[in-house]
Amino acid sequence: MRRSYKLVLLLVSGIIIGVLITIGVQTAEFGGWAFLKTRLIGAEKVTCYDGVCLEMSMDEVRYIKGKAKQLFSFDCFLASEKNEEKCKDKKDSEYESWLWDGVTVRFEQKKAITIVCTKSNDECVINGVKIGSSEKEVGSLLEISESKKLSEFGGLQLDYQNYNMRIHLEKQKVTHIQIRSSFD
Repeated sequence: MRRSYKLVLLLVSGIIIGVLITIGVQTAEFGGWAFLKTRLIGAEKVTCYDGVCLEMSMDEVRYIKGKAKQLFSFDCFLASEKNEEKCKDKKDSEYESWLWDGVTVRFEQKKAITIVCTKSNDECVINGVKIGSSEKEVGSLLEISESKKLSEFGGLQLDYQNYNMRIHLEKQKVTHIQIRSSFD
């Protein structure tokens, strides 16, 4: 009797260890704690990434991230001498988008309306989704997207308005993740 009890205990312990190893391998493979949290608790509405939150002012973003490494404005993007002269002395607060390594913040009326993560390493994990995740992995984490369409820039665009997320895929892999305040 005692021997069968030990055998059952050993068998149950083996199963528990096997499950923990499987969870550990999947957790490491798909984005660490963020993946595990999303699988256990579920995805959540995202409003911040890398210290920057939607609706932050330009001054708050500048305080959090420091001076942007690159600035982008549509009127300066159009190539012409007139635009070049107009943009020469432009202040950073007059640009629509500020870029740092792997993070872009887009502003409207001097408030952050979109945060984009393009980091190519494991630093960019939002609701368990990371750069390089497959479409299947995204679907298993976030369920079915509210909108799925081919992007005008190439690739596939998945909208998850319940989570404030837009995910772009190319060659069936996530290339960037946006946190958005609206989905126009």
